[in-house]
Amino acid sequence: MNSSRPLRFLSRIRRGITGLALPALLACITTACVSVDGPEQDELDSVRAGKDTIALFRVVITSNAGALPPFSETLESQCMSVGLSDPDAEGAVAQIDSLESFSDETLEQGWLYFVLPPGKHSVAVNPPGMYDPRGDERWSEAAHWAFVIPKDTPVVYLGSLRVHCRAEASDFGGVRIRDIRAQKMRDESSAATAIAAKHLPDLPAPVTVLPKRLFRRESTLLRSQTN
Repeated sequence: MNSSRPLRFLSRIRRGITGLALPALLACITTACVSVDGPEQDELDSVRAGKDTIALFRVVITSNAGALPPFSETLESQCMSVGLSDPDAEGAVAQIDSLESFSDETLEQGWLYFVLPPGKHSVAVNPPGMYDPRGDERWSEAAHWAFVIPKDTPVVYLGSLRVHCRAEASDFGGVRIRDIRAQKMRDESSAATAIAAKHLPDLPAPVTVLPKRLFRRESTLLRSQTN
């Protein structure tokens, strides 16, 4: 992961909190968890130079309360947590502080993108951190999905992760996600190709790279992954 990106994210994140009740603002983290500005020019230049790849990834949430949006552009407390393996931490998965999507529409559909170098990586998801009493250990307990980004591949599609969760009523109306009950990776390559054609028109169509689930008995493999 590029450690300089979170600093850039801070200047790009939208904060649409107008109209929310004061108690909700006091109780929730109001920093948006997703930027919808798309890749910056230096990121695109790095992709064209073969140093990085834009990786498309979708999260879809179902629950006992029905379908739920996985991310909110206004409240971090309503965002599913997403983590990627960190080569500086021996491949352990760490949370991404600020996520990226292409537009309000792609965000609503659960689409994200990562800018990653070629090599081995893992991705994982967790419930919103505000409602999760666990600390960093929740990432070692989460299901990890491992993938390899080929060299000289500007755009890849990492699959669509369907996550079934337990939800409960929120004190501020609506529902909140409490824990994950099941996960399944699906292939929506056609949709990913359409999104890339619209938002990355100057880059080749994405290559599909579906991750493989690593179960807990395989967790030691994460420590040997390097980019």
